[in-house]
Amino acid sequence: MTAISTKAPNPSDKTSRQNDVQPPRKSFPPSATEEEAKTRFSSALTEGVDTLLERGHGRERASAELLNEIADGCSPDEDEIFQTMKSLGISLEDAAKVITVSSAFRKARTTKSGSSAAAIDELTTRLNL
Repeated sequence: MTAISTKAPNPSDKTSRQNDVQPPRKSFPPSATEEEAKTRFSSALTEGVDTLLERGHGRERASAELLNEIADGCSPDEDEIFQTMKSLGISLEDAAKVITVSSAFRKARTTKSGSSAAAIDELTTRLNL
């Protein structure tokens, strides 16, 4: 099985960040419900896009950078991507994004004792810019 790159910039690549300073990740109390965790994630994602757009990034670059932050080193598997493309009828790029987030969620849920809310909270903390 081969991993496919989502073409997201490498967070350690100084040229991709153009001197963006990464503050420490925000901490917040654990979400009480999965719905609360999803709401926080959605808000953090919107805030992240807005922040990167304000810094002069294009929407595609902002999306790639946020996806890279969520992925935290998880690379999607080629077979999963093609299966997702077929089952959902979406493009290669969109399927890679779906599988990247899905893989990061599964990995976070495993480390958080199976709690979906805690896993979503973990992904949310990765979105601090």
